[in-house]
Amino acid sequence: MLYIMVLLKYLGSYGNEATLQKIGCAMGISKGAVSECVMQACSAILKPQKKVIRWPNSDVYLSKDKYFKEYLLGDSAFSASSVMLPAFKKGHNSNLSEERRYFNTKVVKVQIKSEHCLGLLKAQFQCSQGH
Repeated sequence: MLYIMVLLKYLGSYGNEATLQKIGCAMGISKGAVSECVMQACSAILKPQKKVIRWPNSDVYLSKDKYFKEYLLGDSAFSASSVMLPAFKKGHNSNLSEERRYFNTKVVKVQIKSEHCLGLLKAQFQCSQGH
């Protein structure tokens, strides 16, 4: 339980409060123990990742039509592929059709929600600020 508590304290710290020494002092352990706790907790959390996280080279992904009909959405910097649906680019001397503008609007709304989620995660886990 100590490992998880130290990891959460580490993830929730930012700036000068994120040093191993300050976290150790707050938790009543040495900075070496803080480092060990963080490493051990991360290892325990990531251990099942090969069984659980199976993207993109997994059987589920390669047989995606059997399991789900989802695509990745991207802005116009991405190229279209069998799994990527980018926003439409406006040509030099042409305007986008109404359908394409509508699609781009929907992509932007998803992008904004995604950015808001990342902002909430960064606010919750201060150590991710600036990365």
